[in-house]
Amino acid sequence: MKDKLKEKQKKQEEFNKSKIELDEIIKNAKAKHKIVAEELREIKNIITADIKKEKEKQVEIKKTQQAELFNIALMSFKVERCFNNFIEGKENRTNLTKEQFLKCIQLGLNTREALVFMLKNGKEDYTYSDIGRMMNVTRERVRQVLSSTENELQMYLTYQKRLDDLLENSPLK
Repeated sequence: MKDKLKEKQKKQEEFNKSKIELDEIIKNAKAKHKIVAEELREIKNIITADIKKEKEKQVEIKKTQQAELFNIALMSFKVERCFNNFIEGKENRTNLTKEQFLKCIQLGLNTREALVFMLKNGKEDYTYSDIGRMMNVTRERVRQVLSSTENELQMYLTYQKRLDDLLENSPLK
């Protein structure tokens, strides 16, 4: 009987020891689970914030692209209108074609030159003084810029004509 009692006590001790070990394992697992869950929440928050930032960037990029397209379309419209008015207008001394006009704008006119040229040769009949007030320069400076611009355009046309002549008479044809 003593042996049975000892064996029973031994089994009870082993059971208690196993239960303590199991409780410790469960406690550690719960702690790890808590840590992992917290880390996952942090990762989720970071990813959510990154996604939000990326969406905001995309919206900003889209707005910028739309603004750029609008500005390009507006400038294209203004250049087209200016060209048509210039060609049909009062002072077409250069006999520019549309392609040549656009090329001149692309090739060398800075913003000030292009603006003065377009304002002076556009539909509205701006005077040098009107343009000067808009750009905060004197009417004489407007005249100088316009004169310089017309000389540049004339030079471009001259060089373009020479190049066309050379290509036309080229033995490589």
